[in-house]
Amino acid sequence: MAEVLAGLVAEDATVPPHPYLSRHLAAHAARGDVLDDAHVPRALLPWETSGKVRTLLRQTGTGQRQEWLEAWAAIEPFLGDADPESRQAGLHLAHHAATHRRVPLSELPPPDRHLTGSCLTPLWTDWTAADNVLAVTDTVVESLAHTVTSDGRPLLVTGDSHGTLRRWETYGAPVGAPARTQGGALQHLLPLPDDLLVSGGTDGTVRVWDSTRGRLLGEALRRPHTWVSGLTLLTPAAGPSRVLVAHSDGRLTALDPVTFHTVATSDPSGPSDPSDPSDLDDTAGSTAPSTPAASAHADTDTDPDPDPDPDTDADADADADIDADADADETAAEPAADLPALDPAPAILAGVGLGPGEGMALAVAQGGRVGVWRPGKGLVPLGEHPDEVRAVVGLPAPNRFATCDDSGHLGFWDAAEGGGEVTAGPPPARSATALAAVPVDGESAVVCAGSDHVLRVWDTGTRRPLGGPLEGHTATPLALAAVPGAVPSVVSAGGDRTLRRWLLTGHGSRPAPA
Repeated sequence: MAEVLAGLVAEDATVPPHPYLSRHLAAHAARGDVLDDAHVPRALLPWETSGKVRTLLRQTGTGQRQEWLEAWAAIEPFLGDADPESRQAGLHLAHHAATHRRVPLSELPPPDRHLTGSCLTPLWTDWTAADNVLAVTDTVVESLAHTVTSDGRPLLVTGDSHGTLRRWETYGAPVGAPARTQGGALQHLLPLPDDLLVSGGTDGTVRVWDSTRGRLLGEALRRPHTWVSGLTLLTPAAGPSRVLVAHSDGRLTALDPVTFHTVATSDPSGPSDPSDPSDLDDTAGSTAPSTPAASAHADTDTDPDPDPDPDTDADADADADIDADADADETAAEPAADLPALDPAPAILAGVGLGPGEGMALAVAQGGRVGVWRPGKGLVPLGEHPDEVRAVVGLPAPNRFATCDDSGHLGFWDAAEGGGEVTAGPPPARSATALAAVPVDGESAVVCAGSDHVLRVWDTGTRRPLGGPLEGHTATPLALAAVPGAVPSVVSAGGDRTLRRWLLTGHGSRPAPA
């Protein structure tokens, strides 16, 4: 079928093909295992509308001749609404850069000097197309998480500056429709078991989502005039797991990870009215007595990933999957002593695994100060950064976690020994914006994003950089997520509105092909 359809494409790239060919020819060729330049002709590419050539190339073999397809894949994320003439020129430049990089026009064979339908004549270029761009977004992504659904499907989840939640395949294809909220930016994402996801926003709201369907289940906590500064899951040695939320005024709240009721707070007055789960009926629009865990699987006989509809307003369409009618004695906060009292300032949180059978501790950073808290004990100061801490991440080794600050310093801490070491980054000083823990060549490492637009990999044992910087972003990376697998990688989201994937094998010295 692909061969027959390819024969319907005119040789002249200025002649538009039938819309069906523009939309589906590449997919037909991939299904027939003939995704190559012969079955998806160059003349069709400026008119290609599926936007999935990159994705299809990743899923097929490389035995066929794919020069033009690979050139197209290099520019596909950046095309947007460009007209066919501009797309043809971009394709011409990308192909020229891939096949004749740094070769003057005068040294090219005559057939390669010009391309019919292109307004461009490359005289010389040393441009290299980025090969690790997963996606280009229309807004700035401020939070990023990797999760695996209950049926084993790995997904990336992003939250952006407009309060929109999106889901992606790990190779960059969007999954379902975006879900839009009426609040501020989504700056924190926390995957939980049973296909649940918790987000924290600049509007002070903690929302609960079904990560399989990208559907808002309800609001667990709402505190106007604040923002969520920290979000993590804490599993103590004795007692149930809790979702811990820090707001910009230093207040800590513990939520049940199943019912999402407030069970403890560091505010002696208990939860204020806006954060009482009984207010959820006004937000969700119903009072169905079911929890998110139950409702997420209530209709499993339906398609978990239907064709995307127009963008959904998640706040307006949220189901009442969080029980809004719980008895007062079930939703009342526990005594304030159950959570540490923090300074009235934003706090950044991370769970830290302790030794076998010891559960987890809570790493807390406020300003430049770093401390650790264990349930039933006080907050223990560990040390201080020279500047404000921007990120905290737990490490695989027991009792260990890492931090980074506004002047580019990294801190490596031991909760058991009660101390740590703050290490300066390579000069010149630049702000560190995000951290992710990921193994590199079998050893523990962290990836740190900086305001100089690059990522750096640090060995947590030697506390020194591994390899050179990972370059490619044209604006500051704002979020990182580790992606486990046979070859671990990290995905970054930048202010340049790109999602990029980096392979870290070889001490972080090269990016991963997308």
